[in-house]
Amino acid sequence: MIHFDRYPVQMPEDLTAWLGDGADFNQWSAPGLADDLARAHDGDGLVVYEAPLGRRHELTGAHIDFLVFIEIPLEIALARLVRRELAGESDRLVEYIDAYEAVARGVYREQSRQVAPDADLVVDGRAPVEANVRLILDALG
Repeated sequence: MIHFDRYPVQMPEDLTAWLGDGADFNQWSAPGLADDLARAHDGDGLVVYEAPLGRRHELTGAHIDFLVFIEIPLEIALARLVRRELAGESDRLVEYIDAYEAVARGVYREQSRQVAPDADLVVDGRAPVEANVRLILDALG
């Protein structure tokens, strides 16, 4: 299992300008991630890679054999983040809420617009996790 968020993600400094310029996910980087994916991909077994950029990020997307996009309404994604952050008593919540409407919402919309169409399977993020796991395993054969 490889998680995008466990790498030092570098994204464009001005996400509002990035969105206005066409939202090229290749302008994001996570040093070491593509190398780790290549090593894992060369091994035996299934590699599960959790990431928001899908095949639109060329360096890491080249290592994706089967892409699952979890489609979820933006307000539910926000509510889940708020719930997690409140449970952790984090100061990050205030920063995120401040940026959500202006920037984060646009980034999530670009993920749906650009990443979902390249997916081999799109699942409903509102469905129970167990149901989505069954759908994914069935699709993998």
